[in-house]
Order: sequence, then C-alpha cells, then structure tokens
Amino acid sequence: MSELLKSQLDELMAKLPKNVYGNGIKNVDWIKSSQIKYQLNLPKEYLWFVEKYNYIVLWGEFVKTIFNPQYQDDTPDDIFNYYQINIADNDEEKDKLIFLTTEELEEFYFFNY
Repeated sequence: MSELLKSQLDELMAKLPKNVYGNGIKNVDWIKSSQIKYQLNLPKEYLWFVEKYNYIVLWGEFVKTIFNPQYQDDTPDDIFNYYQINIADNDEEKDKLIFLTTEELEEFYFFNY
C-alpha cells in the first residue's frame, strides 16, 4: 500500500467519530502466531489497517479483526476463526477471506490465493 493511500486513509479516519474505530493492535505477535496457526497470510493492506486501527464499524457492522489468540476460537468476529467457520461450511469459499458481512447478507472479501 502506498504512503499516499495510507495518508489519505488516515485523514478520512480522523474525520470519523472515535467510537466507530479502534486504536490498533499493538501486539503483532498475535498476528504472526495466528497466521502460522491457521496457515493463512493476511493481505498487507488489511494488516496495516488492523495494526493501526484494529476495526471499523461500517453499515452498523464491525469489520472482522484479530482477537487475542486465547479468545479467537470463541468469536466469529475474529477474521481467522470466521474464515475457518466459513470454509468448514462451504469448501468453495476457501478463496475468499471475508472481512465484512452485512445484515443484507452482503460480503466483502479479499481473494485468498
């Protein structure tokens, strides 16, 4: 992700109310250990976002984030756990890393190759 795009995103995030996004994940060991555990590498853009902001609420829904590994298996809001649940239900979904689902059943995802 370019520095210009990061700067633009930072400017946009600064205009939002503080209660719709987080303060970032400071423990990057969670991210590294989870990527190893789930054998899933997250996109660089997503990693930058969660390290900086952790989450954002869009259309009333929380974007999937990374939870402390001791709680990951208990929450579908953890991106790794949600991915595992999703592919367990439908193997055809293994190429989608869903980071947001809406009440209208829309899905937003990265391609996972």
